[in-house]
Amino acid sequence: MKVRVKSRHDEQVQEKTCRVLVGAGGVHSTLRTQLFGEKELQYHGKLMFRAVMNIQDLDAEICRCPPAGISVAYQGDEKGKLFVFRKTARDIMTITAMAVFWKRQS
Repeated sequence: MKVRVKSRHDEQVQEKTCRVLVGAGGVHSTLRTQLFGEKELQYHGKLMFRAVMNIQDLDAEICRCPPAGISVAYQGDEKGKLFVFRKTARDIMTITAMAVFWKRQS
């Protein structure tokens, strides 16, 4: 895939080619702003990891992507733990893992 990246130091934009793109800047990341624009954020006390993969790169013996419109989810014994995978676009599977990170004080 081709992506455009902007340097934090000199604001220079470059085009790069990559097989995997990891956007790990968190809630205040530049990547989030580029994808969704400036939005008011609300913290829900959960830590989430997401991965986006090309379905053709998956070994069908290990993981089969569900049909479009279907999500496969596994919920842990502890409240808030969740693992989900689904087809989100043509030939694209999205994986999300979530856990409670911080509990609000009552």
